[in-house]
Amino acid sequence: MRSSAASDVYKRQNQASSSIMHTFSLTLKNTTFHLISHFLTLLNERNFQQLEREFQLTKNAYDEILEELEYEGILLKKLSLPPKDIAFTALNDNRAIFELYEINTPEKIGIDCCLYANNHETVLTLSGTLEPKENCLVFHFSGIHA
Repeated sequence: MRSSAASDVYKRQNQASSSIMHTFSLTLKNTTFHLISHFLTLLNERNFQQLEREFQLTKNAYDEILEELEYEGILLKKLSLPPKDIAFTALNDNRAIFELYEINTPEKIGIDCCLYANNHETVLTLSGTLEPKENCLVFHFSGIHA
């Protein structure tokens, strides 16, 4: 899934930032939140074909996700991100709630966010990367882990 506005914002931030760590814009956070929410919607619908097409998710990765969800006892529950007011403002030293961070790959941003099941926090964290491509922002799934 892509968003060109977020890509432009990221490029401006990347060019303007001279420090190793910086704060990412609310626009980029909102776009990322939307992208991952869409990913989770497709996952909840068990729509592998659309996940493959929009997010380049492999069948092996899809099967591993379902296996992890079954192991955690939440396979049949609706997955979501934390509510935005929590995701964008809450701080937690123990785990990422909704965290964008720089990685060592040029023009990519890492993302870690806790997962909710049926509107309750789980022990699982979703990880991935964001990458600007063709004036859009693309989310690449890396994993779900406890």
